[in-house]
Amino acid sequence: LPSQEQLDQLARDLYPGTEISSTLNEYSSGSRDNDLAVSMGFIRFSRDTFWVWSSEEPSKYYAYGRLFGSTLTYRNDYFSYRSYDGNPAVCLAE
Repeated sequence: LPSQEQLDQLARDLYPGTEISSTLNEYSSGSRDNDLAVSMGFIRFSRDTFWVWSSEEPSKYYAYGRLFGSTLTYRNDYFSYRSYDGNPAVCLAE
């Protein structure tokens, strides 16, 4: 699973020219590169929003994640409750 810093970098790639915040729950507004998100297999439609799990955990009940919306992105821990099945797990390839 990616680290929070790797998810921040993914956000920089998907929202070119946008200042990406690494602070929990602080939104970064910008236009997502939907073609890139589709090519990476994250979305099918430009309106799709997705979350990605981080490998880092603040407690045994939560894991950090990042929301990737069509016009905003942010780090979160509240929405990343471990039993929530809406967040995809992404494996890293080197």
